[in-house]
Amino acid sequence: MTTTTTGPDERQKLLRARDEIIEVLKRHNLIAHVVMCGELGKSEAIMHFEAPWSKLILEHHPEGQMLRIRSKKADYGGDVERQRRDLESTLGALSAMAILTGSAGMQMLEVSSQFDTATGATHTPLERE
Repeated sequence: MTTTTTGPDERQKLLRARDEIIEVLKRHNLIAHVVMCGELGKSEAIMHFEAPWSKLILEHHPEGQMLRIRSKKADYGGDVERQRRDLESTLGALSAMAILTGSAGMQMLEVSSQFDTATGATHTPLERE
């Protein structure tokens, strides 16, 4: 028997999954951009950039989020090699996430558009809670 979860239950399921994913990312010192989708259009996006080597900072502003990089010599106590390594790792990870999520997103948009056209499907607008 399949049980369908809807409404607040679906939202809570996504929030629990988000917390579990962030816990795993922290445990392994990883950063990630993850999109999860549940039933009835419920979704949750995770942008987790907190790892010891990551210099990415996600700032929240009234007009939206802004991603920036922060790396100051003073934070490294003169260890130029470690600062360089952290910056290389940060920029490599940012590039990989941009390329992989961008190309996957473009493919999904194309397929979604084709199905919407073929079926006449419409969708409720995305909402951020």
